[in-house]
This record gives sequence, structure tokens and C-alpha cells, in this order.
Amino acid sequence: MTQNTAKSPSREELDSFNIHQADNRNRATQLVNYAFILAGGTFTTSVTVFATKPKAEITPAMAGYLHHGWYYLFTATMCFFFMIMLIILRDYFMAEVSWRPRLDGKEPYLTEKTYKTIYILFELGILGCGIWGTINLCRGLNQTMFAAMALIG
Repeated sequence: MTQNTAKSPSREELDSFNIHQADNRNRATQLVNYAFILAGGTFTTSVTVFATKPKAEITPAMAGYLHHGWYYLFTATMCFFFMIMLIILRDYFMAEVSWRPRLDGKEPYLTEKTYKTIYILFELGILGCGIWGTINLCRGLNQTMFAAMALIG
């Protein structure tokens, strides 16, 4: 039987870790907020600009760029929304399944292995939504830029 020789973290180490995690969550939230503003602003501006143009001035290529750009911007917005939702659900899961029972002097509701598996699935979902959202944001901005360039000539 092997013995766990890892020492328990000090209060200072725990506080430092918690500050680091809170800082990372704040940065992720701030980055997603910027993405929401960028996607929403681009969508609104492009709709406004192209809606004021006579239909005859909008070529099929421009319409195609706009449709694709709007689709990608919408998809990016939804990916970032799901990313934030997964972060909230992950944190709620951690609190209710692991921390609350320990605070109440009980055993955690799940085994360590099951807990880690579910936690990793949350992390993969968050990472996937973030990557897919970023890709679609870039694609949406790119397509909208092509529509604007086609408008100017």
C-alpha cells in the first residue's frame, strides 16, 4: 500500500490559488463580453448599412458574404453564451457535489474518479465552445469585411 506523501496546502497557498482561479474566470468573462460586443456591433452595423442601400446596389456576392457573416456571428455568440453557461454549471457542480458535503461534514456525493470525469467533460465543453466561438467570430468578421469591401468596390 502506497502512502500519500503530498503535504496539505497552507492557507496562503489556497488563498493564492483561489485568487488565481478568480482572475482566470474574470479574464474569460471579460474576453467573452468583448466578443459579444464585437459580434453584436458588427451584426447591427452591417444590417444598418446594407438595409439603407437600394436593393439593386446589393450584388449576389455581397448578399452571400452578409448571410455567411451573420450566420457565423450568430454561431459565435451562441458558442460564447454556452461557454459562460458551462462555466456557471461547472462551478455550481463543484460546489454542490464536492464542497457542500465536506462543509456539512459528509462524504462527497460522487467518487473521485466520477467527479474528475465529469469535471473534465465540463472543461472540454468550455474549451470547445471557446475555440469554436473564436473561429466563428473570425469567420463572421471576415465575411462581413468582404461584404463591406464589395460595397465600396
